[in-house]
Amino acid sequence: MKLTAEQYDAYIRDGFLVFPELFDEAEVNILRNEADRLRQIDAEGIFREGNDGMAKTMFRMHEPDGPTYS
Repeated sequence: MKLTAEQYDAYIRDGFLVFPELFDEAEVNILRNEADRLRQIDAEGIFREGNDGMAKTMFRMHEPDGPTYS
């Protein structure tokens, strides 16, 4: 993807870009389902915070033998 001049300027100004139509509804649902699955894993390398135990940091997600691999 090549950024337009306006997108580049917005990134320099704001530090982020928004692409409202980047993912369709089916893709967003896949991402949400995977996030829900990851939240339920209790393993070393997953650090939680708060009363609800929300996962704050997950290490080793990229490793094929890591605790979050699917």
